[in-house]
Amino acid sequence: MVIKENKEIILRFWEQFNKGNLEVIEECFSNNFVRYAIDGTVMDREGYTQFCTRVLKTVHDIQVTIGDIVAEGDKVAFYFTFSGTQKAELKSNPQTGKRFTMSEAYFSRFEDGKIVEFRNFQAQRQ
Repeated sequence: MVIKENKEIILRFWEQFNKGNLEVIEECFSNNFVRYAIDGTVMDREGYTQFCTRVLKTVHDIQVTIGDIVAEGDKVAFYFTFSGTQKAELKSNPQTGKRFTMSEAYFSRFEDGKIVEFRNFQAQRQ
């Protein structure tokens, strides 16, 4: 049953992210959460919240769509497509006013019903 609940937490987070509701981070992520990005960037929960806030402020008509999602034990792997129109410069892409689609894959780890880790393994921007 925990595997199903962990998958539902991932889905809930991205559903709420699409709506601009970042209060869901407190609900879904542990206080000791860490995000490891493919570029070597490491963020704690506060840093990840700030990052998500910047993304929501700089990308218009944002839409994250979960593709595959697989769970085993305390881990959930998922693939998503992120699309929108960039209205301000982001570190990863200085272009503005252009529609883009990006795909990423993550492994997440859970403790006590909350996400404690995201590890990014793929990024592809079109």
